[in-house]
Amino acid sequence: MNQSQEPSGSERDHEQLDGTHEAIKFYLGGRLSLAPLEKSTSPMSILDMGCGSGAWAVQAAEQFPDADMLAVDLSMMPSRPLPPNLRFQILDLAKPFPFESQSFDIVHARFVFLHLPKFEEVLNRTMQLVKPGGWLLLDDIETTFRDEPEFRDGPGHDVAKKIIKEFQERRNINPRSASAVQGIIESSGLFSEVNVRKIVVPISRDQDPHLETGILPVVELYRKMIGRAIPALMENVPGMNQNSDGLGAAQENPDDLRRHIQMEIYMTWSRKQE
Repeated sequence: MNQSQEPSGSERDHEQLDGTHEAIKFYLGGRLSLAPLEKSTSPMSILDMGCGSGAWAVQAAEQFPDADMLAVDLSMMPSRPLPPNLRFQILDLAKPFPFESQSFDIVHARFVFLHLPKFEEVLNRTMQLVKPGGWLLLDDIETTFRDEPEFRDGPGHDVAKKIIKEFQERRNINPRSASAVQGIIESSGLFSEVNVRKIVVPISRDQDPHLETGILPVVELYRKMIGRAIPALMENVPGMNQNSDGLGAAQENPDDLRRHIQMEIYMTWSRKQE
């Protein structure tokens, strides 16, 4: 790419996804997951659902070179060097999967279910794909607004909340999908262990001294992302436009807005019964 050219929207998206992967990889100490994959029998088949830029799939394929690594997404992966054991397939996760039950030793999805309508149905189908003794690795995000009067900041707070809420409602998206995953997996009775770690990602800088070790790169990444996300989400909210009251506060003065928002990442790693 000519350095004088601005990256395209898809290039920016892929760079952002790569940045997300690197930030979480740093938090995990270079590991693929909180699951003890290194101590398990070497997997022969791995599925990365909603693979995005393919960064996690590339790392997994390199770590397990004998495994068949399949990455799927609704959009093409960017052009990048791929390990020989990694292949890509276009797939709409909202539709029935073209895979047989118990096809994969590891099934992974990061920040996928928060985009899907009726995510419970997709999760139930996903659980069936894991082989006995295999791992289901799911990471997802929820966004929380503080509504107490002392935490409200006027139009910036209200506009951002309205945009996110109405976007989710129009797409039939459960805003609490991330925190619901553990209960759905446990109630299935298919897994011998279900583990979850909740990571609070405060957007407000006054909480920085209290951050969990290693999470600051993730925090900084999402501070940059949240302002850029507002205009994109507005396209899906009727009656919202670039001149809406409070949009300037939501988009151009993020320090005021972000004092009252936090993101919660739920990392779930579950092992299928033998």
